[in-house]
Amino acid sequence: DDLADALVADNFFLDLSRERWQQRVARLRTLHGDLVPEGEIEIDNPLRCSWRLCGERGWCNVSLTLAPTMPPRIQEIEIASVLPPDAAMQAALDGLLALIAAPTLRGVGRLFARGVDRAAMRDRLRLVQLSIGPCALDAITGGDGSTRTVARLAGTKGRLIATVTLDRLDGKIRSAEFRMVE
Repeated sequence: DDLADALVADNFFLDLSRERWQQRVARLRTLHGDLVPEGEIEIDNPLRCSWRLCGERGWCNVSLTLAPTMPPRIQEIEIASVLPPDAAMQAALDGLLALIAAPTLRGVGRLFARGVDRAAMRDRLRLVQLSIGPCALDAITGGDGSTRTVARLAGTKGRLIATVTLDRLDGKIRSAEFRMVE
């Protein structure tokens, strides 16, 4: 507690209490196991940085903002827990990549949950295919690994971020959202 008090800004624990932070860190430790730094710290500006902590199961993306005080103190910490895709999510991602390469109504019907507009999804996948071409999974960037995954896809003409939500009952995709990466 003394170390935290020395490092954080006076208003740090107003948004989320010390006890809630301790509970959150304990949950992350339970979910991921021991977390250790991986790679370099990315410095956005003198007051903002980010890095990755890898665990036995997945990783956490951490970003930190310092208050513009003397001495600088931690004003905000953001922690995004990421788990790798489980078998069902990986199968859905593999199916989505194949469907992007050759979008069909039948393929959408096999891969997507009931209630998804098949024609609209096929058209969306055609746009993705036209925008970036056939693609492969480049990296997992977010998600819980079982019901929601955020992935970076690399195609022959560009890259995009896909957010895929899976229906755990039938293993089908409930939604797939895409946005281009600069």
